[in-house]
Order: sequence, then C-alpha cells, then structure tokens
Amino acid sequence: MRLIFSTGFLTFLGAIGIRQVGMTSTSTFMTTYLVGMRGLSEATASLIFGLGPFMGIVGSLVGGYSGERIGAKSALSLAMLGCTISLFVLAFSSQLYLLTFVFLLYEFFSNSAWSPINTIVADMTPATGRALSFSVYFLTEGLIASITPPVAAIVMELSSTWYIFSFSITSLAASLIILQFLSCSRSRDERQEEH
Repeated sequence: MRLIFSTGFLTFLGAIGIRQVGMTSTSTFMTTYLVGMRGLSEATASLIFGLGPFMGIVGSLVGGYSGERIGAKSALSLAMLGCTISLFVLAFSSQLYLLTFVFLLYEFFSNSAWSPINTIVADMTPATGRALSFSVYFLTEGLIASITPPVAAIVMELSSTWYIFSFSITSLAASLIILQFLSCSRSRDERQEEH
C-alpha cells in the first residue's frame, strides 16, 4: 500500500485528474460549440466529431511508439502540449477546413496519451499491487469525467460556450506543469521490495 499510494503516484493521479477535466469539457461540449458558435449544421458538427475516433487509433499507435522512443513521461508531456496548443488554435479558427483539421489534430494528441499514461501507472507501482493501482487510476478518471460536465455547463451558462476552451486549456496547462515535477521511476530499493 505504501508503494501504491506514494507521493509520486498521488501527484500523477492529480495531474491526470486535472487533465481529465480539460478533456471531458472539450469532448462534452465540442458539438455544441460547432453548432452554436460556428454556425455549422448538426450533421456537419457530428461528422467532424465522428472523425475523432479514427484519429484516436492513429494517435494511440504513435503514443505507444513515442513512449518507447523518448520515454513515457516525455511522450505524455508532448501529447498534453499538443492538446493545449491545438485547442488554443481551434478556439480562434473559423473556416470549416481549419476547424476540422485542428480538431482532428487535437484528437490525435488526446489519444496519444493513453499508452504513456498506462506505462507510467505500471512503472510507478509494484507488480503485486498493479491491479489496485490501475483501479485507483480508472476510478480517478471516471470520477472526474462524471463531475466535470455539470461544472463546465455552469461555467458556460455564466459566460458563453467559447469559454470552454479557456476552461480546458487552463486545466491541460496546469496538468502539464504538475507532470514535470513527477519522477516516473521507482528507486532500486522499492523495486527490490517487490521480490
């Protein structure tokens, strides 16, 4: 339990939880933004949003590959930076082709984070407690994903749909900053305690 609920792992859960706030806000209200603020038809907005999972497949593969090449923490940092930048550009895009391209770029980076995240969870926790650590990680994401939409809806109700971008960008940037303080690898002594 001490190794599973270490300061490093709790920091990681905090970073991932804040990231999930930004990701959930964007995915929940993207079609609302495209229809309400950009004037696209519901069919066109749904089509653009529906292309996201395809880019997610490509992003997941690239995320796994980059995690192997540059390390999971660096790959996750790049994915989060890519999400932040693409959301910023998306907020100021008006032409349909640019909206579509930047949204698909955002989906690519968003999904390229999954492999590095899972690698970090596995690296930070002992083999004997890995099932519990993954459960805690999934619980954190699920809890945040269920709480965020009503909070984001209140923010939009008090301002406008456009502010979903500042809400998401701030969350992603905060998560990225917290992630930089994380040491992903356990010490040799901690690894020896596993055996």
